[in-house]
Amino acid sequence: MKSCSTNIKYTRLGLSVDEKIQEYVDIIVEEILKEIPSVKSIILGGGFGRGEGSVEVRKGKVIPINDFDIFIISENKVSEESLNRIANRATSRLDIKNTGVEFYEFDRERYSNTFYVDLKNLPVGKLKNLPPMARYYELKNSSSVIYGDDLRNLMPSYTVEDLPLTEGFRFLMNRMALLAEYFSMDYFHKISENEKRGLLYLGYSKALIACCEALLMLNRKFVPGYKKRAEILEKCFKKDFPELAKKIPDLPEKVMKATDFKLNTKFPKKINAFKEWHEACHYSGEVAKYFVGKFTGRKIKDYEHLSDVIYNNTWKLYFGPYIQWYIRRRFKINLGKTIPSFLLQNYMKLIFYLRLRKFRKTSHLNILKNKTSPDLTMYAVLPRLLFSVSKEKKINKRMLKDAGKMMNKVFPTDYSVNDSYKLWNEIANKFSQAYVLFCFLKIV
Repeated sequence: MKSCSTNIKYTRLGLSVDEKIQEYVDIIVEEILKEIPSVKSIILGGGFGRGEGSVEVRKGKVIPINDFDIFIISENKVSEESLNRIANRATSRLDIKNTGVEFYEFDRERYSNTFYVDLKNLPVGKLKNLPPMARYYELKNSSSVIYGDDLRNLMPSYTVEDLPLTEGFRFLMNRMALLAEYFSMDYFHKISENEKRGLLYLGYSKALIACCEALLMLNRKFVPGYKKRAEILEKCFKKDFPELAKKIPDLPEKVMKATDFKLNTKFPKKINAFKEWHEACHYSGEVAKYFVGKFTGRKIKDYEHLSDVIYNNTWKLYFGPYIQWYIRRRFKINLGKTIPSFLLQNYMKLIFYLRLRKFRKTSHLNILKNKTSPDLTMYAVLPRLLFSVSKEKKINKRMLKDAGKMMNKVFPTDYSVNDSYKLWNEIANKFSQAYVLFCFLKIV
């Protein structure tokens, strides 16, 4: 078995994470091989794959935070159910208190402080045809082979210029989604230790880091590595993004702080939950308005306008590059973006509708009637949901109800609740349930 090439050393604590991460990796590989003995290769991606995984030291014990991104390269396709079963069986063997998640239902308290393994499968025959996505760009250029042959040479050699701007948009929206998942109006009164961890690590820090990732995708200076990206943004921010530099001049400083927290995670004893959350919303919101404006060629006036533009005007830009790439690769023709994108987003609606019926026993025909895909609809909910809350903790109820109406297009949502705080929690909860169900859909 090949070794995991992690390289972060906690010398300030007199500890190294290498041996503990290797121990966990070996257990996970063992469980994978029990069920899929014909595996050709197993690759550790994400932060841990390039030596930037987040760990916490509790009472002298090294504990990885959040998850491992692991790709199984096999001869034949492995089902989603098998991948999730193997993942939870493997994590149950680790000497960590909270492991494994329910992949189809969101529980904020549990997800906030649970380590899990996100297993993905790539059949060998599909490696040469992987689409131009950031995850595969990073998998090829900054990951660790932890078992079997190194087959990364079979993957396309994309450059950052080959990656569509959709990738930056997805970075930003997926991390803003965490701000909806890991905050509650109940935090004004009480926040548990687990919820505090989720808010800081999964909400605050990831949202700020995503601001950096999206902007570097926009100016084509994106590279693998959190630290490298933060350093590049610090150098180019004023020159490449003068409009943003006027509005949020300290963004590079905030990104660097969030990056340092991710790489050297130490949770504070006390936090002002709303202050941390609102700050992350502010920076990611300004970057989102800027990015979506450049992405769509529209001047974004405010957050409600941002929501409408995402819902109405991004679908061809969002799906187009991938479907065009696939058709050209497979059939050697160019059908443009409109018709293929229309067909793909309707396919995504059907997939999500069937997924909701299968895992949540709910039939919600609004999904099929909706004019755009479930993921773009959820992204469009975010500006109205997050920014319905003012710095003074007051809620724009009209804006919030509009978020609820839009959310109801993809998941049953009661937006008639009178109490504004309860209404915000209701919509955020339904968003979280829908988002997790969609997020673990392992299509590519």
